[in-house]
Amino acid sequence: MMDGLSLILPEIAIALAAVVILLIGSRLGKISGYLSVLGILVSIALLLMIPTGTETSNVIDVSGIKMIYSVDLFAVVFKMIFLSIALLSTIASLKYMENGKHLDAYYSLLLLSTFGMMVVASSSDLVTLFVGIEMAAIPAFILVAFEFNRKGVDGAAKYFLFGAVFSVIMLLGISLIYVSTSSLMISDIADVDDSAKLLAFLGILTLFSALAFEMSAVPFHLWAPDAYRGLRHP
Repeated sequence: MMDGLSLILPEIAIALAAVVILLIGSRLGKISGYLSVLGILVSIALLLMIPTGTETSNVIDVSGIKMIYSVDLFAVVFKMIFLSIALLSTIASLKYMENGKHLDAYYSLLLLSTFGMMVVASSSDLVTLFVGIEMAAIPAFILVAFEFNRKGVDGAAKYFLFGAVFSVIMLLGISLIYVSTSSLMISDIADVDDSAKLLAFLGILTLFSALAFEMSAVPFHLWAPDAYRGLRHP
């Protein structure tokens, strides 16, 4: 049986790698990329050490707001997916970013965005879900404008403005769900009373609209073409 701290060691490894790279990466140069790969591999190894069948939830109280952080098979699988994507992205970056500037910031932002997605995977309540999405999105805003050319800045500005609007829309959806269910737990949405089903449906629709923006799903993809044009590609 693993305790609560042991179960979040994969997240700690990613966060620690991001902080270390940000603090000393300017002196490491290209080695920052390899340190990022090492951090992801350590996180994957720690994730694989979590016993099959683990189901636990930790309550985090922030100024009276309770956030539920769960570790189960669902969370582990999606964390593995996110870490694998981050690993492939980082390995691909080693070559085409080798002559780039501010590599410490670049790899730190990649890791921080990955950390946010890992939080999303373990979210059992809407507040934790929102926090995780924002933690993943904010580094992405900066990465879009990382080259600091006109296309990148324009794309990042559009991404940021749309993102701010849809963050408010997401909060509106969460509020509607809370009013209809009197709970922020995702599992409680299925138990909504018949009299509040319409309000809950509107909340879910609003929430999914905001999530669709984050995934640049049609028709919420208006920011994507400008953002992608400003990115540096291998």
